[in-house]
Amino acid sequence: MILVVEKWVTYCKYQFTRYYFIMIPTDKPQSDSEQVQTLLDKALQHNELVSQLDPAIIQQLREAMQFVWVKGGEIVMREGEPSDTLAIVVLGRVRVVRRDAEGEQTTLLELGHGQTIGEMGMITEEARTADVVATRDSLLATLSREAYNQLVKAYPLEMNQQFVRPIIGRLQAQMQGTIRINASVLAMMVIPAADNVQLPETVAALHQSMQKVGSTLLLDAQFIAHNFGRLDDSDEETEQRLTRWLGEQEAAHQFVIFVDDGKDVAWTRRCLRQVDKIVIVGNTAPSAGSGQAVSPTPVVSQITALQQSEAANVDRYLLLIQPDEAEQPQGTSAWLAAFNVRHHYHMRLGHSADIDRVARLLAERGVGVVLGGASARGFVHIGVIRALRDAGVPVDVIGGASSGAVSTVGMAAPWADDELIRKAGTGPKLQYTLPFSAFTTGFGNSKWMENSFGDLQLEDCWLPHFLTLYSLSKNKLVVCERGSAAKLLRGATALPVIFPPLVEGTDILIDAGVVNYLPVDIMRQRSDIETVIAVDIITFEAKTGKRSYEYDGRISGWTILWNKLNPFAKKLRYIPALDMLWQTMLIGGVRRHRETRQVADYRIRLVLSHFGAFDFSRMEELVAYGKEQTAVQIKELQLDKKI
Repeated sequence: MILVVEKWVTYCKYQFTRYYFIMIPTDKPQSDSEQVQTLLDKALQHNELVSQLDPAIIQQLREAMQFVWVKGGEIVMREGEPSDTLAIVVLGRVRVVRRDAEGEQTTLLELGHGQTIGEMGMITEEARTADVVATRDSLLATLSREAYNQLVKAYPLEMNQQFVRPIIGRLQAQMQGTIRINASVLAMMVIPAADNVQLPETVAALHQSMQKVGSTLLLDAQFIAHNFGRLDDSDEETEQRLTRWLGEQEAAHQFVIFVDDGKDVAWTRRCLRQVDKIVIVGNTAPSAGSGQAVSPTPVVSQITALQQSEAANVDRYLLLIQPDEAEQPQGTSAWLAAFNVRHHYHMRLGHSADIDRVARLLAERGVGVVLGGASARGFVHIGVIRALRDAGVPVDVIGGASSGAVSTVGMAAPWADDELIRKAGTGPKLQYTLPFSAFTTGFGNSKWMENSFGDLQLEDCWLPHFLTLYSLSKNKLVVCERGSAAKLLRGATALPVIFPPLVEGTDILIDAGVVNYLPVDIMRQRSDIETVIAVDIITFEAKTGKRSYEYDGRISGWTILWNKLNPFAKKLRYIPALDMLWQTMLIGGVRRHRETRQVADYRIRLVLSHFGAFDFSRMEELVAYGKEQTAVQIKELQLDKKI
């Protein structure tokens, strides 16, 4: 039966009538096997590997598949095991993860309704190369190697064209680092962190904005109780009936929002087993008579529920609702200390741009912009971001290395562009010294960072962002999203030999540009980003390669000094030591750059060979040039129409 449920919803200033056109179980429902087969048919229709096969082949494939129910947190496939089956996700969601030698886990893919796991092992006949973990209760349809081989033997041409070739293409894309597969359906749970949270207003705002991205269904405990009765974990028949019904809704929508106010423990448990992410909503509005941000007061029952084993593999996100009049978020570190979350976002209910940005990120449709480093030339990024905003291209997350990290924090901070330029002034004063540790003392750079960013914390910025440093002690890239902006930027711009490193305990941190000055790969790893724009301001038409020089490896510094002091002498062309050192330091980054830039969806390339690496006095000229050149490339790439 198709039931039309009309519900008048009043959420503060958001008032609308919501109509659900959904299937409600009748007194004579389909049998379990019939319902499951119906769900499998829908999954096969969405599957990129088999949907174009001949119907007769699909029918044989369908008959050969076996169904397996798995609980959230259960390992479906284990790295190193034989690749003896493939599976199609009928209901739920799985995560493909790999662990390095140190045990650190990296998420490679997240797959949902109608998507395939284990197919590459079928082709290569090699052992599993990663673990596959169910992030929530899921139904899988599995195909054995024996059944697969029989299909290939019976239909070699069809299976090769429609099944094998897409897999080979995906393998090639994975080797190049360009693969990006989002689960087709996303289910999220929204819960309050404390009693003072404006949950109805927040949910209504997110629902409206997510509808712009894709079909979104809103569910709560009252609706489920009205149509299925009160939830009872001991009633397995109702539980499985509800699970299958929810699966049907996922097949009909791109996003499902489960609203939990913490008053029904059974509903909380059901949500935890059903969703792919948990959004914890906090209210940062100052209490009466207090100018300080409210500290988080978690609802004990919900925090306890979050720690249950069934939610162990569900990512948690923190959404902090800021007052509409707030100029800058404050006190975020206290919230992050209270909740273990993957990412955090700031939102003002009276600012549509905030709501749309958070909706895109929660829907995993965000736009990330990556800013490369080039010393003073990095300020061109201010013009780039201006041009993107003027063209209506959303900028949801920013990331950068080296001087790109400075622009990243500046653009994510609560300042207008003109104020940012004013704060930057003429750049750091380079105070030269005896080069036992570095050519400069670092005092000028530190003072510049402190004057520009003060006590700003990375987590207290409107835009989510990250910056990168390189740890010489641990020999690894460090990604920072929290902490003192001034201090971390000192390390992010500490180009070896030119500036002293940032020392944190036993850790020695330097400019990450020496190994990766365009960290597109870091942005691509974020689960909330779909589109990546790389801003490549390093040009390899270096000015040293376009000029002729009047010496052949032998020149005296005294000769250069006398040439500078003599107003009548013809000016001697030579390569400045700092420019030479700058280019040398970036050799490793250049190699890495050629690899990572391929991961970006769009690349904005700015030729800046006519600007020097330390031309801080030309900041406004750089900003204007960046805006002009980016506007031209936005039209060429049609970014204003594609994003």
